Amino acid sequence: MLHKSLDTQNYIGNYFLAILEELAERTNRTDQMIRALKGAVDNGATTVIQGLPQLPREWVKKIAPAQQRACRLAGQLSKIHYLLGFRERRTVH
Repeated sequence: MLHKSLDTQNYIGNYFLAILEELAERTNRTDQMIRALKGAVDNGATTVIQGLPQLPREWVKKIAPAQQRACRLAGQLSKIHYLLGFRERRTVH
């Protein structure tokens, strides 16, 4: 179901994220579950993204490595913009 629409992905994230690890282990579908969760994250399913801390760290590393790099890059860009803005203010005065 995690391969369905964004609404379905958010529904799963909201109501079933807490049991997905156990479900994946019992059904021997951990890799499929990780791929489906990665697809939901890539699709922007906010409840899945917010629920990532509930999942095993090994899963999160496979699900969101690009998102983590993007967040780091955004933080670096914010610092650069801040510094550029600060310099511009200093030179204008």
